[in-house]
Amino acid sequence: MLTDGAYIRGWRLVLAFLCITFGTQAFTAPAQLQLENELLLELRLDGERLDLDVLGYQRGEEFLVSLNELANGLGFLIAVDAEQGLAEGWYISEDRFFSLDLQNAVVVSDGQQWPISEGEAVMFEGELYVETKALEKWFPLRLSAVIRELYLNIEADELLPIQKRTQRRKHPIGGTSSNREAQFPLQETPYRLLGPHTTKLRLGFSSVRQTPDSRADYGSNYALLSRGDLGWMTSTISLSGQSEESLTGARLKLERTAFDGPLGLNHVEVGDVSAGGGRGLLLRGGGGRNEQSGRFDLEVITLEGSQLPDWDVELYQNGQLITIQTTGQDGRYVFEDLPLQFGENRFELKFFGPFGETESREEVYFLGLGMLAPGGISYEMSAVESGRTVFGLNDGEGESGNGLFSGGFNFGLSRNLTVGAGVTSREVAGERLESSNARLGISTSRFYGNVNYVNTPGAQSSVSTSLSTRLGITSLNLGYTQYFDEPELASSPQKWQTSIGITSSVFDFPVKFKAETREQENSTAYNAVIGTTTTLAGMGQFSSSLWYSSADERLNGITTRTSLTGGQSNFRTVIKPWSFRLSTSYDFEPETELIDLSATGSLSIDRNLSLDLDIRHDPRIDTTYYAAGINWVLDHVVINARVGYDSDERWVGLINLSTTLAPQPGTLMPRFDSLASVGAGAVEVRVFEDENGAVGQPYAGVDIKGVQAWRRATTDERGLAYLSRMPAHRQVDIQLEEATLADTELRSRNPGVSVIPRPGSYAVVDFPIIRTVELEGHVVTADGDEEMPVSRALVSLKTLDGAVVAQRRSAFDGFFLFDGIEPGDYQLSLEDALDGRVLDRPDNLTVLSSNGVIRGLDFTLRAIEEKAVTLGTFAQKEESQPQPIIAPVVPVLASAEPEVEAVPESPVEEGSWFVQLGAYGTRDLAQAFWNRVSQGAQAFEGKTPRFEQYQNMTRLLVGPGQGRDAANQLCQQLQADSLECLVRSMD
Repeated sequence: MLTDGAYIRGWRLVLAFLCITFGTQAFTAPAQLQLENELLLELRLDGERLDLDVLGYQRGEEFLVSLNELANGLGFLIAVDAEQGLAEGWYISEDRFFSLDLQNAVVVSDGQQWPISEGEAVMFEGELYVETKALEKWFPLRLSAVIRELYLNIEADELLPIQKRTQRRKHPIGGTSSNREAQFPLQETPYRLLGPHTTKLRLGFSSVRQTPDSRADYGSNYALLSRGDLGWMTSTISLSGQSEESLTGARLKLERTAFDGPLGLNHVEVGDVSAGGGRGLLLRGGGGRNEQSGRFDLEVITLEGSQLPDWDVELYQNGQLITIQTTGQDGRYVFEDLPLQFGENRFELKFFGPFGETESREEVYFLGLGMLAPGGISYEMSAVESGRTVFGLNDGEGESGNGLFSGGFNFGLSRNLTVGAGVTSREVAGERLESSNARLGISTSRFYGNVNYVNTPGAQSSVSTSLSTRLGITSLNLGYTQYFDEPELASSPQKWQTSIGITSSVFDFPVKFKAETREQENSTAYNAVIGTTTTLAGMGQFSSSLWYSSADERLNGITTRTSLTGGQSNFRTVIKPWSFRLSTSYDFEPETELIDLSATGSLSIDRNLSLDLDIRHDPRIDTTYYAAGINWVLDHVVINARVGYDSDERWVGLINLSTTLAPQPGTLMPRFDSLASVGAGAVEVRVFEDENGAVGQPYAGVDIKGVQAWRRATTDERGLAYLSRMPAHRQVDIQLEEATLADTELRSRNPGVSVIPRPGSYAVVDFPIIRTVELEGHVVTADGDEEMPVSRALVSLKTLDGAVVAQRRSAFDGFFLFDGIEPGDYQLSLEDALDGRVLDRPDNLTVLSSNGVIRGLDFTLRAIEEKAVTLGTFAQKEESQPQPIIAPVVPVLASAEPEVEAVPESPVEEGSWFVQLGAYGTRDLAQAFWNRVSQGAQAFEGKTPRFEQYQNMTRLLVGPGQGRDAANQLCQQLQADSLECLVRSMD
């Protein structure tokens, strides 16, 4: 157990940190909204799609949504005046009054009043945006913005107007909507034996003068990072060297991921693999949901990758800074054994180059319910020569040939239970030792827990448990390990170990805390760290962490205590045209001292030119370093020139050139691009005229979208567009914006495809453009020398083998039109009820792109004997009267209550269900159609018309109101007789 002194010191540190950090609340406020954080989220109610979208902005951990769009979507009758910062109306029922006054910072909702805290509601780009947390206070709603899948889920504590309308229609909320997953068919990008590579290259030249009187020493260095296809896999090659030593670092890894191999194999690595820190082979297979693909461990992960040497890599988990690494000469960064929080884990890696370069990437992982489906399996096997690399450089200590072999699996027993087992064999001091483990995982919608037993012959075996859950905004991770006695163990055996991790927000101030206690036979160790990453209003991003550790050694009845306390703080801000980064490290115990202090400033002179100023002080050697440099970012290369000086009067001059060689399809000559990313993929899109299957003239100025990647490009004069920095191993739709084509008659033969970009490689997508044609004709009845138009006749356009391409109904004057028809061979036909009366029909036709409009495709029908109009004769009426346009079911929002005008002398309505016959541009047209179809029709005996004004249309309904079953029965009778209708509730 911990001594009282250790506990007191630890908690004093925690309390001191909280006082300091919360003391800054007076200066802390939400950041302004940024256009680059704009998101269009799909609205979901209790997980069901509403076929509606809402605009919002992500601001740190918060999400702000448009009040106007949310109110309209939910049927709240609230008017928003964004310019005045006012909103007023009611929701759910007329007695639930709502008002918002941004200027006076007050909200009244359902008789209760709330103050508006700073940042809860903001005006931005002509809209009023409100934090979801504030909306939850003002309305009986719970809102969850799932940014990863681009939707806003709403849980209502009361029945909402939109739910009431849905229940009246007996129509489910869900339906077709814009799915955020890739929709188009996948176009495979085959691997190559030796394919093109994207290569980032940096060349440096230096001049160093150690003293003012000494001669200058000149040198050079280089660094290279290349990724692309090699051996039908994705290769990662990292090389670095300098004038004194041509090769100081080298790594090679071949990998293939996100594929469907035998036995569920979906990830392979060969070379300098990520497991075991050496050269060898790694295989992974199976997995559950998307976030689980290629991943074996359920509750911890390892993030590793490649970058040029001397880059700082900051790792953030759900917005909180975790740690910082600097890449070495091997160009590798590794963050091992990162514990996952319950639910979504968004890891962001921010890269800062030594000469002002910046990059970032993001990975998302999930911990919780249903990670492995019942019967699902994931497995991992590896064989590694630990501490050795493929090229023999950057090798670690140890004897050559120390093999590390491991294997394990996870199996889904049910939706809530997962079991697993594994074995590891390693060589220690010339002796091979094997260990094994077995584990049980339990996952629910509220928590994830596991029990893990590890058997280690010759060492201590153990059993450990962990629990991860989320309580509101607080994520909690608990762990406990019990070690078993091993009599043959000479050193001090371990007894137990506990850990706790908390990530939360106190008064909107994010806090991350982690503590561990380790008890051994002769010692007790305690470690704790508490930190925060927050945004200071109008100032920038601030990250700070304090750590504390203590160790009590017990020997011969004497306890020796050692305590260490320290911290690190970072601050980043932009004061245009300047940007600044400040960093400091410090110790409080055993003595208070400053470990490191650095500051970097960058002045943006124009879009491509900046001036950098650096200063760093190292108190341990009492030396201060100064540097100034210019960064010039051109299209093809980045030029950096820098001069450094320190307080020991040493001068350093540096010139660096960096570029990225990106492959170009169809040529071996690479494209020099200063901004291309080695870790991402690319897509080249070709847009050209289809000349009977051959490539014709290119089309410039056409917009191309990488939908899920939010990437956009425009074709050049060659008809080429490049979508760069596409996220690797994620399926993305590639779509052409037809609205940007020069002519409305142009259309792409290819509606779109999806691709899975690979690091360093590219996919080629073609969009052949064709010119479509319009087909026009009439359907008429011949009666002697007169021709009478036939309205609402169903005309079908078919291929020669009978496949239906499109269908149209003739208008009131018998006219029909097919637009957007691609070149090909077609035939036209009428519905069966009219086909037997055809006297003359169009011949089969060959449509060419040069036709433009083909007219005269007329049908002539034989006249029939006039007779009284009864049910069963609507389709055969020959009078040329205006015909209705049957409108689709349009949800009636509370904000657009229709004005209903009923015909006088209507009978008393017995129900709220009506049969709608159509929607018309004017009431006169609706009245004319009613007069025609109702005359002598038995189905309309005792019925009266009801005219409902909706937007710019007039709906024609059959009254009086009746029960739903009766209305459905009437509509079915009319539909059987070729009269289109639908049933609508009007309560």
